[in-house]
Amino acid sequence: LCKLLQDSLYRGLVGYGVRLNMAGKGIKVLIAVDGSENCRYAVEYYVEHLHREGDQVILFNCIETPQLTPPISEEKFKRAYEQARVEANELEHTFVEYLDGHGITDVQLVADFHVNPGQFVVKEALRCGIGLIVLGSRGKGEATAVRKTMLGTIAKYVMHHAHCPVAICKNASSIEAN
Repeated sequence: LCKLLQDSLYRGLVGYGVRLNMAGKGIKVLIAVDGSENCRYAVEYYVEHLHREGDQVILFNCIETPQLTPPISEEKFKRAYEQARVEANELEHTFVEYLDGHGITDVQLVADFHVNPGQFVVKEALRCGIGLIVLGSRGKGEATAVRKTMLGTIAKYVMHHAHCPVAICKNASSIEAN
């Protein structure tokens, strides 16, 4: 049944004009990464259940803008952004190695600072001709008490505004922990 649904999804994507990759064998898949457990689960879920030969994976990291309290010197500002970039590079390297270890080598990285990750994901997905967006149900910046039982605001935004199918991967172990 899973295989049937997967094949149906891909046929449906072609019908909507999604750009196929590698001579029509796969699609461009954007996977949003942020270092949260839900994000890690989403990447694992993609590898185990959704990946098809020929897919091109774009790891998308909307780097969290450092929260600095005034007064802010130019040096402090630069250090904070450099540290955020270093952490982002380490995170991206981890996911590239994981994908490579599972035979997924057609991987690109897109990373930038942005205030509104949901809008950034939707905009870049459209610009890049993405056929499927994969993300966790709640990222690391969304662990407030109010949001613990709800779908994350970024996932909700992407689900409602994306031009293509969105796979929101909900990690059962994180639900049990809350």
